[in-house]
Amino acid sequence: MIILLIVIGAIGYTIYQKYSPLAELASCGNNCIDYKKVRVAQYETSVPDIKITNADADKLIIDVPIIIRNPSAKDTETVKIDFDVSMEGKHLTKGTIPAYELPAKQNTTILIKDVVIKYEELGDVLQTVAARHGAEMVREGKANISMTTDLLIYFPIELFSINIYTFTIPIQIETEVPVDMLKQNEEAKKQIEEKVMRSIKEVQEKIKDVLPTLPNETTPTLPPAPTLP
Repeated sequence: MIILLIVIGAIGYTIYQKYSPLAELASCGNNCIDYKKVRVAQYETSVPDIKITNADADKLIIDVPIIIRNPSAKDTETVKIDFDVSMEGKHLTKGTIPAYELPAKQNTTILIKDVVIKYEELGDVLQTVAARHGAEMVREGKANISMTTDLLIYFPIELFSINIYTFTIPIQIETEVPVDMLKQNEEAKKQIEEKVMRSIKEVQEKIKDVLPTLPNETTPTLPPAPTLP
């Protein structure tokens, strides 16, 4: 009985040792998981430091860095990270990042690689942006695109190198991406500017369609002048 209690206590303590740093990370939430910080317009913001890796006439391919801070005093490792990226509510891509080590008390930058944005999808996104911010702001590249990344991070709780349970942390990161940030590649710039002009034109046409039609004004008919005797 004593040996059994010792074994159960050892197993419980081992599980606690594995679970404790994960619980600390989970309670930290969005304070520990964010887009990479970059300097935009003289202040630091959580705009993702997007790297355009490729662009052609049909699509834009980008890498999006995510920062995960492990607040615990213990190193930990993910099983995997599922991600789902959308802009202005329009789903763009989803996928999985393989196992990744997170050193204790450090920030770790993990790349969501090869996010594909088709220009047709981006055209729909820009229409939404133009309707919200105004055509002129989009034309000048001053408008921002709302971007959301949903993460589901899987952590193992192991006993004697056997995964007995998988602990998951769901995180949603929201930010805004300047339109000009997507023009870092010459081919992308050409295609995006074409989509910008087309989206502005379509939004302006929609606005014209919903404006009320005013009745044509007619010149009132005056009664004939009285005849003098």
